Amino acid sequence: MVNNLVTVASFLSKQGQLQMAALDVGQLAREVVQALGPIAQTRGVALTSQIAESLPAVYGDRERLSEAIYHLLHNAIKFN
Repeated sequence: MVNNLVTVASFLSKQGQLQMAALDVGQLAREVVQALGPIAQTRGVALTSQIAESLPAVYGDRERLSEAIYHLLHNAIKFN
């Protein structure tokens, strides 16, 4: 719970500091899946992904998008 509060406080403090750039969201998702692999394995969850190779670039904040994907996948693993 404390970690969640720290994350929210950090997010709110960074709201005005977006680092916008063109991103390869497929590569970003692959990096997050790879980072969460050990957690999934520890919990006995098979983590697989099917990401199209030719996704168009998206314009966004890499750190924020990475955090969003991370939290979605981590919650899926945690509550599976």
